[in-house]
Amino acid sequence: MSRAGFLLLVGLLGGNTLSGCAAFQSRPKICPVHGEQMSTVRGFAPATDVHVDPGEEYLDFSIASNSDKRYPNAVPWYFLTDKTKEWSRAIKVVVCRKCEADQNTAYEQYLKKRGIE
Repeated sequence: MSRAGFLLLVGLLGGNTLSGCAAFQSRPKICPVHGEQMSTVRGFAPATDVHVDPGEEYLDFSIASNSDKRYPNAVPWYFLTDKTKEWSRAIKVVVCRKCEADQNTAYEQYLKKRGIE
């Protein structure tokens, strides 16, 4: 049997066998900051014809706290769990619950320090 024939045979017969192999199954994503398994959350993003920007306070917080590096797997600012007229595009995001909790706590403290509640 030629090499091409052998590879075709392995591809046809082995495809189903290999897909069931543990080595070929996807591994859970782990947060590099907390070392914990991340989870997938379903929600909504702005419709493609809607332009949105984060609030000024959030942008200031993001820059001051270096949040992209400190909380890399927090829920994105544009993500909502409830559908609205403007937030109508269904999406899934992979998040670390600890990144999210830490970022929320830091943001609340940041707002409190600035006298915004």
